Amino acid sequence: MVCRLSDIVPNTGVCALVNGRQVAVFRPATGEWFVRRADGSADVTRFGGPGDLPGPADYLGTGETQFAVFRPATREWFVRTDTGGTLTKVANEIKAKGALKVYACCVHGVLSGSALDLCEKSELEEMLLTDSIPVDASRPDKVKILSIAPLLGEAIRRNHEGESISELFV
Repeated sequence: MVCRLSDIVPNTGVCALVNGRQVAVFRPATGEWFVRRADGSADVTRFGGPGDLPGPADYLGTGETQFAVFRPATREWFVRTDTGGTLTKVANEIKAKGALKVYACCVHGVLSGSALDLCEKSELEEMLLTDSIPVDASRPDKVKILSIAPLLGEAIRRNHEGESISELFV
C-alpha cells in the first residue's frame, strides 16, 4: 500500500506500508527514509536524493519489500538490499520493467558464495563497494572498489586536532 502522506500532513513525503509491519516515509527533498517498525523502534536512513521518487515494492514476490528510489532525470533505479542474490534478482526485475541502468552500492560487500558470479551475470551496470573489508582481487569488471582510506585518515587527523568528525558525514 502506498499513500501520499502529504494528503494528511503537508510537506512530509510519501508513505509506504512495508510488509504490514513497518511504515516508511520518504522525504524527496533530503533523500531520507523515516522508518517506524511495529515494535515501536525507528530510524532515519539516507537513501536517495533530491528529486528521487520512492518505489518500495516486493520486486521478488517473496512477501518482503525492498526500498527503492527512481531518479526521473536519468531513468535510473537505486535499490537497497542486503544480499547478492536478492540484489541481482531485483536488478534483473527492475531492468525488465524498463530501467535503462541499475547500479548497486555496498558499504561492506561480503560477496559470499556465488555472489560475484551472480553479479557478473546480472543486469547490474556496476556495483560499487568500499574496501572496509577485504575484497576478492579476481572480481568481475562490474565490481568497482572505493577506498575508505582518505576518510579514515581525515577522521583520525580531526580527532587528533580536536576538530569535528561528524562534519565528515553531514
